[in-house]
Amino acid sequence: MDCGDLASGSTIRWRSSSAGAIEHLISGGTKLGETKPGFGYRLAAHYCHSCRLLKVQA
Repeated sequence: MDCGDLASGSTIRWRSSSAGAIEHLISGGTKLGETKPGFGYRLAAHYCHSCRLLKVQA
């Protein structure tokens, strides 16, 4: 696995598939990661290029 990060220009959020549409609309999901000045949001992650598994540390 290759070490790196998952990056986004906007907030990275977790939304459970068991949550209803109303809950998603109200909360938007659980915010993951921290803002990095000039870089948006980043989460430490590991990625396997052969099986495409992405392991994120929140």
